Parts: sequence; C-alpha cells; structure tokens
Amino acid sequence: MNFTDFINNYLKKHNLSYRKMGQLCGISHAEVSRLAKGKKPSIKTINNISKGLDIPKTRLLKLAGHLEEENKKQEKGTDERLLEKLPQGTLELLTEEDLDFLAELFQDDQRWVLMKESSKLSKENLAKIIQIIRVFAEEEDVKE
Repeated sequence: MNFTDFINNYLKKHNLSYRKMGQLCGISHAEVSRLAKGKKPSIKTINNISKGLDIPKTRLLKLAGHLEEENKKQEKGTDERLLEKLPQGTLELLTEEDLDFLAELFQDDQRWVLMKESSKLSKENLAKIIQIIRVFAEEEDVKE
C-alpha cells in the first residue's frame, strides 16, 4: 500500500468527503483531492494528517516513501549524506563533536525529517540548532 491507496481507503472506510477529511486534518479539500490522485505529501501535510487522524507519523512517512528514500541514502557514507543535506558552508561552522552527534542523528528514522527540512534554514541558524540539540541530548543522557 502506498500513500495514495491509504488516503483513498481511509476516505472510503470512514465515509469521508475530501472537504471533511481536510477539516479534520487542517488542510484544504483540494490538497486531499491531490493526495487521493497521487501527489506526494509534504512533511508538513503528513504532520497535519497524523495529528488530525491520530495515525503515527512514522507510518505515514513510510507510506509516502519519505523513509524509503532516506534508507537508500543511508547506504552512502555519513560524510556524503551530511554534504547532501546541509546547506553549503554549514559544516565549517560545526565542531567535531557536533559532526559526530549529527552522524548519530541520521541513524534515527524519525529525526532525519529535521535534516530534510533544514535546507530552508541559513547555514548559521542550522549550525546553532544542531549545537543546541546536541546540548539537550547530552543533558538527557546524563538524566538517564
């Protein structure tokens, strides 16, 4: 089953119109129609559908093929993946510890979404975010 099949099956099973499903998920009925006809959903749309229908985000990401794409990319070396995901110049702003942390971050299926969306950030802001996440992750490790 793919994402399009899921949408169409859900609509049918729950006797929903595009408009009603859109209202439940906080997306337009036109977007629901496009998804039902095969458009690949954005991460934001998947988040909205996950919340609106109370379906695990990971399941929707897999159905939409987002996790499959990342799994294929994980077959490459970490350095190649970092270079593909990060805006040009970001690596120079990160410490060795930040890069090690970032490599570990790529191993978590749910966290790769952060990296996928990172292309919208400036390299400076992305570097700061990575450093902040690493600090919080280290603090959580200490608490456990």
